[in-house]
Amino acid sequence: MNCEIFITGIGGEGVLTIGEILANVFIKNNFKVSLYPFYGSQQRGGEVNCILKIDSDYNIINPTINSPNYFLVANDKYIEKYEKFKNGKTVIINVDKKDIHNKMKNMILLRKFIESFGVIDKNDILDELKKKFKKNEVFEKNLEVFNNIGD
Repeated sequence: MNCEIFITGIGGEGVLTIGEILANVFIKNNFKVSLYPFYGSQQRGGEVNCILKIDSDYNIINPTINSPNYFLVANDKYIEKYEKFKNGKTVIINVDKKDIHNKMKNMILLRKFIESFGVIDKNDILDELKKKFKKNEVFEKNLEVFNNIGD
């Protein structure tokens, strides 16, 4: 199995957090992983992207993507910009809703992705969330958002 994931959004929406969590989960499950976060010189509020390549058999040498299997979008303004990368089979997962706080978008995208992808054990994600969010109140808030999506 190999998979290419392109994640895009604005700084502060959790794009890099999603990439790091997914990379760690796939590594834990014995996949070869390449994580390429890129955000240039932007600060909070600027464009942030993350490429994640996963393969079950081969080491990944080149972190660039040709046509992602998954396109995770935290901010709809980037859908058109990166439209050229997707193909007819690319699964687009987005969550640009004006009533959702930026700090919640990463957990919503993460949950929607694992539901669509189907291979990741939710418990592996929860373990990574505990590692990522060391303060208990931050972990609990993220866990609440993650657990209540689509319920």
